Amino acid sequence: MSYDNRPHANVSNVSPDHEGVCWLEMNLRLDRNHLKGQYYTSRSTSGNIQLKRVYSEVKNVPGRQHWTGGGEVNNFRE
Repeated sequence: MSYDNRPHANVSNVSPDHEGVCWLEMNLRLDRNHLKGQYYTSRSTSGNIQLKRVYSEVKNVPGRQHWTGGGEVNNFRE
């Protein structure tokens, strides 16, 4: 997956526009609610990423799925 990041104006001085790529893996046999992988950006930064599927009740859309995530997760491969 590739992406373009256009930060909000209040943080653009510390996080300029940049592009990046990431790859994600899912273990279909053990846990279909987690994605783990790595990312690389045009700012010469890289790291690990982990996403977890969460379920929430959104008005008029029961059971809608969302993914939440965070960077810098260590030991992402098992």
